[in-house]
Amino acid sequence: LAARRDAGALLPCRIAAHDHARGLTRLDFPGGSFAVPLRAEPLGSQARIRLRARDVAVATEPPRGISTQNVLAAQLVSVDAKADAPEVFLQLALGPSIILARVTRDSIARLGLRPGQSIWAVIKAVTFDHAMPPP
Repeated sequence: LAARRDAGALLPCRIAAHDHARGLTRLDFPGGSFAVPLRAEPLGSQARIRLRARDVAVATEPPRGISTQNVLAAQLVSVDAKADAPEVFLQLALGPSIILARVTRDSIARLGLRPGQSIWAVIKAVTFDHAMPPP
């Protein structure tokens, strides 16, 4: 999965809250919650959400003063760097849930990323694929 351009994770979620004034829905998943654009499903509904690796940025400190809605504490599980590829796939644990991030080799070096490190996953609310019904 990580070798493909569209690599990502499929996470089971529950519709936990709607904020009509802000145009957001909160999706709870094992390990946290995401803010996504307002959904039509009723509260308590089960869904799955697809999160692409290319839509996940990482930070070594919690970012401040940014528009990004989703900043989640994560553990860097693994770094998958192929010798001939300019990009690197990271496996991140958000509690029991695993997501992928796709970054450059330069990002690995500049941030000093290594497995076991505590980092932050940064995900814009508008990047989530539409929630899909549970299997």
